[in-house]
Amino acid sequence: MNTIERFVRSYSRQFDFYEKVSQLCAQQCEAELESLGVKAIVTYRAKRPDKLEAKLKNRASKGRKYQSDEDIYGNIIDLAGVRIALYFPGDREEVGKFIKSRFEVIRPVRVFPRDSETVSGKRFSGYSAYHYIVNLKKNRLAVPQQRYSNTPIEIQVASVLMHAWAEVEHDLVYKPAHGTLSDDEYAILDELNGLVLSGEIALERLQKALEVRVAGKSRRFSNHYELAAYLLEAARPITKGLADELSIGRVDLLFQLLVRVGMDRPDKIEPVIRELKTISERRPLAEQITDAILRANRELYDTYQEIRAEQDVKTPYTIAKSKVLASRRQEAIGLFLSRWIELENVMLDLARQKRPGISTLRLRRMLLLYFGRLGIADSGMLKDIDRLRRLRNMLVHGIELPSAEVLVQESKSLEKLIRDLRRIYNRGKSK
Repeated sequence: MNTIERFVRSYSRQFDFYEKVSQLCAQQCEAELESLGVKAIVTYRAKRPDKLEAKLKNRASKGRKYQSDEDIYGNIIDLAGVRIALYFPGDREEVGKFIKSRFEVIRPVRVFPRDSETVSGKRFSGYSAYHYIVNLKKNRLAVPQQRYSNTPIEIQVASVLMHAWAEVEHDLVYKPAHGTLSDDEYAILDELNGLVLSGEIALERLQKALEVRVAGKSRRFSNHYELAAYLLEAARPITKGLADELSIGRVDLLFQLLVRVGMDRPDKIEPVIRELKTISERRPLAEQITDAILRANRELYDTYQEIRAEQDVKTPYTIAKSKVLASRRQEAIGLFLSRWIELENVMLDLARQKRPGISTLRLRRMLLLYFGRLGIADSGMLKDIDRLRRLRNMLVHGIELPSAEVLVQESKSLEKLIRDLRRIYNRGKSK
């Protein structure tokens, strides 16, 4: 038995494993893209053993040497595969940011078409897509599933039209059932490719038309997809050089919050975006807008936590510890957030005491920055505040949540900070 036959026989016994890896990846993609407001069709598969054998023998016939299983694993990178077929090709960059943040990308992205693959006689560019090779992140898997975390998965991202054309071309050109294609058949495939590329241009125009429609000032957003389209366009002038790094984030949660507070219209949310001025943070846009709303109305913290719990139930493939929070941890979260709000109020009082004429709205937006500049607290205290701020962001927006014990301990840290800052404030009043 040669290397190829031995490998395929072994792979056949592991086929269910690769099928499960692909499924888990697809489920995470589907749930996350839904929450980001990206319309797409997500499919998955493990490579069939008979197709794998044919592919290996074809490559071997062209000079590829397979002397060990490691040689095959290094050469065949799509044993587990996921396809993301986008309604709008313009969403490819946003999906790329999502993949890089949610998975461990283990090889540089392959961008098609590649110059080296240009075929003589073709008028159009051919297959257009991004291919990523990733591993699942262990901390996003339930404990019994963590054995799947080190298995490479290929994620192909292209438009729905391009995926359809590529499937036809691949089956006809690389798996011909009735012999090699004629020049006329190749020309027809090239012509179809041209129609697909024209269709992608039409889809991009359709996406722009959607953005214009949803930007109507007094029109309510029908769903979080419309909100996502609006935010990407509305925030463009203030994203500066972060456009390639800044993701949109959990726009599904933001949409539900806007509905609850009656701000689900462009004319209501536009002032909040405008107040962000120039975005310099690399946190997702939806998180920054959510925080601006929560800072303006601290009573909405509980409402937002309710929304998160409701949305997590609707996306069963999201591995979020918040779904199974024990009541003790829920109480600890409530305690920490109430202490954090109290800390921010004391910080506001101190900042206003130091600079009586400063705008409260401006202070709320850049409180930590101003607090450091005003010289109210020493460097150790500022480091503590910044550490607790990151924990607060994790509780409000994150997936991984600390234990109840950690939250109770950090709540005590907040209480000490509040006492220290109140002493500083009272000294200022007595002067």
